[in-house]
Amino acid sequence: MAAAGTATVAGTRTSAGADENVDGGGPIDVLSEDIHAEDAAYTGPGDYVGPALESSFPFTHAALHWKASGEPVGAALRTSEDGEAWGAWQPLAVEAGPDDTPTGKTFTTLASAPRHRFVQYRLQPGPGITVTAVAVTVMNSVDGPASPSVAGAMAEPDRGNIPVTYTREDWGADEARRFDANGGERWPRAFVPHQKLVVHHTETRNTYSEEGAAADVRAIYAYHATTLGWGDIGYNALVDRFGNIYEGRYGREDAGTREVLSQGARAGHALRHNYGTCGIAVLGTHSRPDELDREGVDVPEGAYAGLVELLAFEAGRNGIDPEGAGDYALFEWRSDPLVENGWNRGLENICGHRDCQDRVCPGGRLYDLLPALRRDVAERLTPAGPDVALESYPDEDLHDVSEFEGFSATYAWNGDGTESGYEYALEAWRQTKPGQDDIVYLDGFTSDHRLAWSSTTSTSVSFQDFESGHYTFHVRALDGNGTSGTAARRTFLLLTSDEGTNNITVPGIARDGDESP
Repeated sequence: MAAAGTATVAGTRTSAGADENVDGGGPIDVLSEDIHAEDAAYTGPGDYVGPALESSFPFTHAALHWKASGEPVGAALRTSEDGEAWGAWQPLAVEAGPDDTPTGKTFTTLASAPRHRFVQYRLQPGPGITVTAVAVTVMNSVDGPASPSVAGAMAEPDRGNIPVTYTREDWGADEARRFDANGGERWPRAFVPHQKLVVHHTETRNTYSEEGAAADVRAIYAYHATTLGWGDIGYNALVDRFGNIYEGRYGREDAGTREVLSQGARAGHALRHNYGTCGIAVLGTHSRPDELDREGVDVPEGAYAGLVELLAFEAGRNGIDPEGAGDYALFEWRSDPLVENGWNRGLENICGHRDCQDRVCPGGRLYDLLPALRRDVAERLTPAGPDVALESYPDEDLHDVSEFEGFSATYAWNGDGTESGYEYALEAWRQTKPGQDDIVYLDGFTSDHRLAWSSTTSTSVSFQDFESGHYTFHVRALDGNGTSGTAARRTFLLLTSDEGTNNITVPGIARDGDESP
C-alpha cells in the first residue's frame, strides 16, 4: 500500500470521461493509498462528518476503515471532483469486522467514484461507542500502469473444463500482491474438500460494462489482498451481471502450469466457514429497501444464469446435493452467535453469507432466489448418478483424544452401486495452533491435497488410531461407467485438552447431518 502522496497516475490506458462506467484498457496495476483523517476519538450517538480529503490521483473506488470500542457504527462517504460540488452520500456495509482481519479494524465495502479527487466520510457510532483511527482508502483500477507481474505470468493457466470466462490473467490480477518483501506467500494456500457453496454479493455498483466489471474485480482484489491484509481476493469465483465468471482465489501449481479455479481451495469469504466451503460472489448490490440504507437491484438474468452454471459445476465435481443440508463444523470450533457450540446446524448446501455470519450479504433480493437456485442447479445435474446413504456411524461426540485411546470409527452404508462398488475417503486435518488460520494434513489427501479415494465392493469400513483433528468421512456409489453420484458425509472432532480455550466444552452429538452436505 502506498503512503499518502506517493502514488501517481502513469501510463494512462483509457481516455474515457468522468463517467460512472469507467472501463479499463487491459490488465493494469491498481493504484492505492490510505488518506488518514484525525486520530482523535469521538463517541456516539450522533453523526460525525470528517474533513474533505484530497487524493494524490483521481480514484475510481473508495472505502473506509476504523477502530471502535464496539458496534454498531454506521458509515457513508461521498466524493467530489473539485472539493466543492459533492455527489450523494453512499451508505457502506461492513466488508470485514475486527475478527476478519489481522489489524482488528472494521472495513467497509467499496464505493464507486468517476475519477474524483476528493472524498469525505460520515460515521454514526451507536450510544457510547468510541471510534478512533479512521482512514479512507482510495484506488484507481482503470488508469494505472501495466503491471509487470501481470504481464509476466508466474505460471501458465490450465483451464481444463472449468467454466471460467476470465482467468486471473484475463482480468488483471497483480500477483505481486500475494507475496511479502521476502517473496513468501502472505496467505499460504490450503485445500479442503468443498461441502457447502456460499453465495455473496459484492455490495458494489450495479451499473457497469463488461470491462468495468473487470475493473471492479481488480479493485476488490487489491482491497482484499493489500488493504485488508489478506494476501488475495476472498472469493473463489465471481459472476457479473452479464453471466461472465471470474476466477478468484489462486490455486494449485504444477510444473510451470497452474490450475484454474482449483477444487477445494480455501478462500476467505465467511468467518470460520472457510475450510470446506466455496465462496461465489455476484458483482453488485442486491439488497432490499430495508437493508443497507439503500436499495439494491433485482438479480439480472445473466447473473442468475452464471450462478446456476457455476454452482452446478461445483456441486457436480464435489458430489454436493444442491437441495441437501447438514451440520457444518466451524474452523476453530468455537461458539458464535449464529451457531450452536461451534456447529452451524442444518446449513443448506447452497446457502447465503448471512447464514454463516451476521451480514446483510448476499442481499435480500438474491437471498430470496436461493430456493429457486437450488432447484435449477439440481435439475442441471440430473441424472446425478447412483445414490448412497450412511446407515450407521460412530457416536460423533466431541472427544478428548487423550481419553479415547483405541478409539475406532466404523461406517456402514447402502446404495445402488453394488455392482460397480463404492469409493470412500476419510479426510483428516487439524489446526496448527488455536487462533491460527492454518492446518496440518493428517491423512486422506494426495500429495497435492486432493481427496484420496479408495475403492471397495463392501458396504462398511473401519478406522482406528486417531489423533486430534477434524475428520470427515466421504462415501459415494459408482455406476457401470465409473461415474459417481452425490456423496454421503459425516464429520466428527477429536480435541486434546490443551485446545480447550479455543474449542467447545459443551458435550453432545457433533455431526454434519444425515444428508450429504
